[in-house]
Amino acid sequence: MLWGLLLGLLPILIHLFNRLRHRKLPWAAMMFLRMANRKSTKYAKVRQWLVLLFRMLAVLALIFALSRPLAGGWVKGMMSGKPDVILILVDRSASMGASLGEQTRLERAVETMVESAKAYGDEVRYVVLEHTDERPREVKGGVAALPNVVGREVTDTAADLPTLLEAAADWFVDTKPGIGEIWVASDLQSSNWDPATKERWRRLSGKIEGLPQSVRVRLMALDEEMPANVSVRLLEAARQRTADEVELVLKLGFTRGSALPVELDLEVQIEGQNKSATVAMEGATHEHELRFPLQQGAQSGWGRVELLDQEDGNARDNVAYFVYGEPIQAQTAVVGVPDQFATRFLNLAAAPDPANTNQVSNVIAPKAVSRETWTDYAMVLWQAPLPTEEEADRLTEYAKAGGLVVCFPEDASDKNTFNGLSWGELKRFEQDGKTFDNWQALVAAEEEQEHLGFRITSYSDSEGPLQRTEEGLYLPVDDLRVNQRKAIQGDGLVLAAFEDGVPWMMAKTVGKGQVVFCGTQPTDVWSSATEGLVLVPMLQRLLAEGEAMMSGRYVQGHLLSAGDDRAAEGERWVSEEGGENSVKDFNLQAGVYRMGQRLVAVNRPVREDALISLEADEVKALFGAVPVALTQERAADGGADDPQEIWRWFLVVMALALLIEGILILPKGADERVEFQRSATGKVSTEQAT
Repeated sequence: MLWGLLLGLLPILIHLFNRLRHRKLPWAAMMFLRMANRKSTKYAKVRQWLVLLFRMLAVLALIFALSRPLAGGWVKGMMSGKPDVILILVDRSASMGASLGEQTRLERAVETMVESAKAYGDEVRYVVLEHTDERPREVKGGVAALPNVVGREVTDTAADLPTLLEAAADWFVDTKPGIGEIWVASDLQSSNWDPATKERWRRLSGKIEGLPQSVRVRLMALDEEMPANVSVRLLEAARQRTADEVELVLKLGFTRGSALPVELDLEVQIEGQNKSATVAMEGATHEHELRFPLQQGAQSGWGRVELLDQEDGNARDNVAYFVYGEPIQAQTAVVGVPDQFATRFLNLAAAPDPANTNQVSNVIAPKAVSRETWTDYAMVLWQAPLPTEEEADRLTEYAKAGGLVVCFPEDASDKNTFNGLSWGELKRFEQDGKTFDNWQALVAAEEEQEHLGFRITSYSDSEGPLQRTEEGLYLPVDDLRVNQRKAIQGDGLVLAAFEDGVPWMMAKTVGKGQVVFCGTQPTDVWSSATEGLVLVPMLQRLLAEGEAMMSGRYVQGHLLSAGDDRAAEGERWVSEEGGENSVKDFNLQAGVYRMGQRLVAVNRPVREDALISLEADEVKALFGAVPVALTQERAADGGADDPQEIWRWFLVVMALALLIEGILILPKGADERVEFQRSATGKVSTEQAT
């Protein structure tokens, strides 16, 4: 309806055409011309402009009234007509469990959006997409059914807002529902928005902006200040034998929003028995080790650690779960030509300590892979052309069961695709048309403050295979000299990227496992990864993750994370706390679960404990040219009012404009009459009456 605003030009056109009309005046009636109004020319022009202005205002007010604009509510500050469809994105991650008062951020956000939707009525389609959903869900029954569809319970998972928005954009492309709006509420936690992946955001904003229909984004920023929050995380659980006793060693990590000293009271439950402990915490982060004797013959078990009497911002991060048992052997399969340097280097990096018999690595020639049983391995390193046909199917089933496949590029061109990921063409670094033989030649050609080669500038150092060490030391990822690379193509999650946005490492979840692609090869011709300062700890962390996924035990500080390791179809994980009648969901809630002989501890992802938040304007800037209506909700505001239709206001404006215009064009009054006077000579003169 707003296209009708162009009708506001009609009074101007009529005015201009009216001035083009020719008026015939009898020459003999010269006397009557002299009797015409003698008002000042300046006042006459001002009155004409005012008449024209109020005529235009009346037309514009009518158009606005017909478009039925809305104002108020959490969308205040941006008036618009009703869209055809509203896609509501629901972030139910653990950080949305933070509360200031009786309601959590999630409850307040969902309540506000549902109430706002009521003002639109059933004339609008409603679609809901939660971050735990695989696809959007149509709401059947209109506004009345919306509260039953939108989830208000916080989960122990982490949200990936870029992925959620990509799914929303794809839904608009596939369904073409007409003019739409995307509603999303967020606490602006940095790890959920992943602002470092600028290339991914550029593609996402371009996709939304390029939609054939108009799609607006409305963002509710729940970024109010919260009470100082304390979270507990299990860093390591190990069963150790000392002399004649067996001890359970728990290494705990604590994070706070304040650096003031505080004493934390803990309750530790081990196989149904409760034990108490007190931890003196200083600073924003703290690590503490607890030791508890185990009963004779206790080979394995499970438990939980809980913060007591902790009235902080978020109760969802006050519990951590663990399982323990005898150490098991972690095997790695390295698929590649045995006498090639890259294969031998990967074999050494996967098991660098020959004295550690719990960690071994085997080299398998590409021709012999058909005889291997992949489920015997915690990780498979693939330094060969990507698998196809039957071998690709077998590796995919291995990944779905919880396996980890890490692929490295070959020198030769490889057009194969594995689980949606593939290699691009080989590219060598050039400077002024010159190429280099190896990474050492790059270093030799460098001048002061210059870094030659493809430089890795975007990666996460807070979680994943490139995270900081337990001592807080960074892996020298940005110091790698990459002389050759292959671009990684596909729809996986970018873990690290080069300065020009090309992915260096990409991961894709397959069932309960993962497929990881690394865009460089550990040879001197390709990169300085042969120094081992990055590649060795990276592979060790991936191995520990693969071991935890395959064994279901807590191993070397790695646990399953809620939402990251979804149960496969047909699997039924039973909560150890609630038994067969428990309603806890393996995919969404932290806890200890059992399926057959497998016992796993599921905790919230590490990134949900990150306290770093973005500014509202930073999030808005991620969308680029996409129009974003931003509202910063504060708990003290008591919630947002419902949006109201304001078309009646514009009818009042139109009536006032027409009334004023009518007054301006009234006939002239008596004070504007002209009187005739005759002089003694007989000449006629005129004077204006006063």
